[in-house]
Formats: sequence, C-alpha cells, structure tokens
Amino acid sequence: DQMKEMLSLSNLQLRQTIENTIIQVYNQYYNIALLAENLKAVEEALTLSRRRLERAELRVELGQGLSLDKLNAKVDISRDSVNFLDLSQQVENAKRDLEVIIGSTLPQDFDIDSSVDYDMSLTSNALTEIASVSFAFSVLL
Repeated sequence: DQMKEMLSLSNLQLRQTIENTIIQVYNQYYNIALLAENLKAVEEALTLSRRRLERAELRVELGQGLSLDKLNAKVDISRDSVNFLDLSQQVENAKRDLEVIIGSTLPQDFDIDSSVDYDMSLTSNALTEIASVSFAFSVLL
C-alpha cells in the first residue's frame, strides 16, 4: 500500500514538473513575442528619428531651421539606437532562455508568430464541455 502511495506521489511530481515546464515554455514564447513587437516599434521610431534629422538638416541648409533642432534630432537617433540595441539583446537572451528551458538548440534566426486566431464558433457551453472532458481525462492519468 505504501508503494502505491509512493508511486502515485512520484507520478504527481512528474506531472507537476511537466506542467511547470510547459508553462515556462509558453511564458517564454510570449515574452519573446512581446519583445519582438517592441523591437519593431523601436525600429519604426528609429526610422522616424532619422527622417526627422534629414528634415532638420535640410531646413538648416535652407536657412529656415535651427541647429538646435538638428542636435535634438541627433539625440533622438542616439536614444532610439540604444533602445534598439538593448531590445535586440533582450530578444536574443530570451531566445537562449527558451533553448535552455526546452533543452534543445533552435535555429539561429527563428521568428515568433504573435498572431492569435480566435474560434468564434465556440460558445460558453462548448468551452465548459471541453474543459470538463479535459479535466476528466487528466484525472484518469
């Protein structure tokens, strides 16, 4: 009887470890997706800052702008460049962390799909039924 309890406890601990690993993979995957989206936004901000510098330089050349505007634009480019490099490093670190969690090497430049498809045909009753079947199945394991 004690052996059965120990086996049951061991199975529960194994299941908990597996579930925790799956949760870590999900969390890390969506962390990478969030960082990748932020990286796109910072990249767009950097592009806009470069355009702003070009306009400021042109205005200074034409005598309509101030050199202060040009300097401010350069500061913005520097700030956006630092943000871009920082986020790029965070994305790479997060990808390495995901590799550690799954215990495998992933392709060097894998992309994260952050789009979500919703099944609008599901109703509350259908979701409750699916959840109860999943729960019943997990109890059997």
